[in-house]
Amino acid sequence: YQRRVHGTLSECLFFFGIMHPHLGLVLSLLTLLLNVVGAAHVFDVYRCIQFDKGSTPLGCRRSYLNAAAAAFQLEPKQVEPVKVRKALVVRLEELALDTLDRLLQSSTAGLLILLPSSLPNPSSLSAATLAVMKRFEHKVLNEAIDIPIYFTTEDEKLREIYNSLKRRLHSPISSTSDDFSFVVKKEAAVIPKVHVTSMQGVLAGYAPPNIDGNTFAIVAHYDTMGVIPGFTKGTDQNGSGVAALFELARLFSKLYGSASTKGLYNMAYVLSGGGRLNYYGTRQWLGNTAPAVLDTVEFALCLESIAGEKLYLHVSRKPKDRNIRMLYEMFNRTAIQMGIPFEVVHKKINISATEMAWEHEAFAYKKIVAATLSNNPTPTPQLSRSSALDGGVNQATLERNLLFIAEVVAQYIYATKVPNVTVFKGSMGINSRFVSSWLKFLSSHTRATPYLAKDNVLLSAFSKTMQKYLSDFRRDDEKTPVELRSEYKFYDNIQAEMHVYTIKPLLFDLILLVPILAYLLALNVYFKGLEHVWYWHGQALNKWTGVTPRR
Repeated sequence: YQRRVHGTLSECLFFFGIMHPHLGLVLSLLTLLLNVVGAAHVFDVYRCIQFDKGSTPLGCRRSYLNAAAAAFQLEPKQVEPVKVRKALVVRLEELALDTLDRLLQSSTAGLLILLPSSLPNPSSLSAATLAVMKRFEHKVLNEAIDIPIYFTTEDEKLREIYNSLKRRLHSPISSTSDDFSFVVKKEAAVIPKVHVTSMQGVLAGYAPPNIDGNTFAIVAHYDTMGVIPGFTKGTDQNGSGVAALFELARLFSKLYGSASTKGLYNMAYVLSGGGRLNYYGTRQWLGNTAPAVLDTVEFALCLESIAGEKLYLHVSRKPKDRNIRMLYEMFNRTAIQMGIPFEVVHKKINISATEMAWEHEAFAYKKIVAATLSNNPTPTPQLSRSSALDGGVNQATLERNLLFIAEVVAQYIYATKVPNVTVFKGSMGINSRFVSSWLKFLSSHTRATPYLAKDNVLLSAFSKTMQKYLSDFRRDDEKTPVELRSEYKFYDNIQAEMHVYTIKPLLFDLILLVPILAYLLALNVYFKGLEHVWYWHGQALNKWTGVTPRR
């Protein structure tokens, strides 16, 4: 045994000795063989939402991805789920409803969906693609998907990679071209604590001595949610409501800045978080505000998605109070004067429902008369109200609706009964630049509550704006963060970097291996002769077959 070990070591040392002059060349060839992976591209991707509702896991349950990539192509007669263990790449506009269902049921390694650069503006998409996206959002929010699903906007480099993958599906020489590998290294973890931030400010009205004035409240929630929380900007849902609240605060701060033009009502402006989580911020604000203050609130107007052509005023019941009936008449009369399609919708509160249909219902539970103004005729499930396709509003329509709201509120708090009087015009009119800047700012930031830190740039901008135009500003998380207490649990890693690597195909390795082996064999023959080669051939043959070859 010792002699055999000594002989093997001697052979290795001798081989190293004869190879030393050529070691650089051999190592270069081996390096070329091993260096089959190279970084090709790094880009941002947005993962589908992952959350638990109680004990039910929902959404995209995986985030780690490390697999070879392939372009997706469904055969015409294929009806079963896809079973390719690769990261499939597909353009959103190439998906159909039936192929989407099979993809989500598949056992693929992962899915990358390329969004057109025109998103999030949905006007550029076909009706079929819009239907696919809506179906996708519904399924992810109501089912557990066991593959990592990522979205990204297609750029020039990704287009090149995708076209290369598509050519491999049809090219007979595709086995000699490079493969691609997609890698996302981080696995998602549950977010231990979700904080909800709300804030308020007041414009104090004129009240006689020793008499507390009534309050007219304007409320909007700022957050979004959706299937792709890192990509969903929610310009209409509810960026339009936020922009409107700030512009109304700016307009009425001018009127309330002079004692001669102050209204009899105090005006409270509430900007709440957690709107997509059963209006959690609004409910917390109502719970933490002193009952004596809430008793002064005569009416609360909630703004939610108000950039549409037609507006609906959602109320829980027909008003008994004469002032509130007069307010509703002002809404109808002003809408007719301005040519705005308008309708009051009565819907009783379903006390057995697990989530509220509209934000004003939170006030109704506190016996405060309230209504929600929206361009949506009916409520939809809260998590699905914000969509990745909500990327733009018609600013002219929003400003028209904003002027409509301002005029109605002014008529009410100043108790004017003179028809066709326009308060907000000229220097007191809607500031288009102010509204535009807020729409642009809101559409460039995601606002999903579970992923907003206390020092987020959005919350800081909200605070500064409200402090500028309102008094008695207060953030409810100034001393102690308000923690979300609900049945929902959310997971992080909604935005990540995906690394794309080029990988040489197996055929490349085999082709490269042949000259390397031939080169090594030639070196061995040159330095040790054919006798040595024949000797090792005989030893190997004898070991495996027991036959000693003849010379």
